[in-house]
Amino acid sequence: MITAPEPTRLGDITRFGSVDRADDPAFFVELVDGLNRLDSVVDCKRRMLDCLDLGPGEHALDVGCGTGPDVRAMAARVAPGGTALGIDVSEVMLAEARRRSEGCGLPVEFRRGDVHRLDLPDASVDACRAERVLLHVEDHARAVSEMARVLRPGGRLAVYDFDLDAWILAGADPAVSRRVLELYLETIRHPHVARELPWLFRQAGLVDVRVIAQALVAGCDFVATALMGTVTAGVGAGRLAADEVERWLGDLRTAEADGHFVCAINGLIVTARKP
Repeated sequence: MITAPEPTRLGDITRFGSVDRADDPAFFVELVDGLNRLDSVVDCKRRMLDCLDLGPGEHALDVGCGTGPDVRAMAARVAPGGTALGIDVSEVMLAEARRRSEGCGLPVEFRRGDVHRLDLPDASVDACRAERVLLHVEDHARAVSEMARVLRPGGRLAVYDFDLDAWILAGADPAVSRRVLELYLETIRHPHVARELPWLFRQAGLVDVRVIAQALVAGCDFVATALMGTVTAGVGAGRLAADEVERWLGDLRTAEADGHFVCAINGLIVTARKP
């Protein structure tokens, strides 16, 4: 049996597109909460919010809103007179977003929706964001086109996502790390979506495309949680040995305690405007 650092709840992080069908949907709620507490994620959210340049009376959209913190943050900037809508494919996430928004006094709304077919009129929102979403969707180009479609002229789009080839992991056997990360990349629909975003934005007719480097920096618990489904499947398929994975995880734990551990996943915030 492969053990993970405590406190780590086992789940498969690659199943963000099907949270409601997971054996333990609460795993994803807890994972999102943990990610949102990371300093690098807090900084990313702040930068994205600033890029959207929201003002009172505007209408904002968050695609893949999860538990809704960014919808509430946008709502605070568009009030009074504006609205902030969050959509997600997961009813579990939406129920939690609604629960956490009760009594907040902000103009928020949460709906189940699919970024491939947004149930919104053309030119109906002033600003749109999506964070760590497009690497999981079926058709990332169509998703960008849909977000561009619902923007009004002059509307702003901000998307953050990863380039998973640019995952820095130090503290254990680099050969094993490389094999684990290669297996992980195989499970992600669009592991290099960040590098494609500027072109996808331009193909969707957006202008003033800007790129901001933004890494996610995390600890050993995140690595174990993010990669546990991958290493378990790799052992089951005979592509990794259980004993080498145990040593690898143990070395990461030791490296974190000794100060030698580094985990950073490079990503990009890409922003643009609809002409």
